[in-house]
Amino acid sequence: MLMNRISKDWINAFILTLLIFGVLLSLFGSYRFIDASLRLEHNLAYQIHSSGEAISPESNAEAQRLIAANVERGDLAQQRVDGMIVGGLGLILLAVGWIAFDIVRSRKKHAEIAVPDRRL
Repeated sequence: MLMNRISKDWINAFILTLLIFGVLLSLFGSYRFIDASLRLEHNLAYQIHSSGEAISPESNAEAQRLIAANVERGDLAQQRVDGMIVGGLGLILLAVGWIAFDIVRSRKKHAEIAVPDRRL
C-alpha cells in the first residue's frame, strides 16, 4: 500500500513537473522569438534584403558594416527558429502533462466508482 501511494505521489509530481516545464519553455521560446524578430526588423541587412534593392557599398568600411549586419541577420534568423522550436517543445510538454493529468484523474474517478461507500 505504501509503495502504491509513493508511486501515485511520484506520478503526480512528475505530471506537475511536465506542466511547469511546458509553460516555462513556451514562455522562453516566445520571448526568444519575439526578441529576435524585433531585433531583426532593425537590422540593416534585413531591411535591404526585404526591399530587394541591389546596393554597392561606397567604401570599405561600409562594406564591412554590411557584412557584419548580414552575419547578424543570419544569427537572428537562427535564434528566431530556435525560439519556435523551444516554444513548440514547451507546448508538447504541456499537452503531454495535461493528457497525463486527465488520465490519472479519470482513473481516480473510476476507482472511486468501483469501490462503493459502505458507511451507514
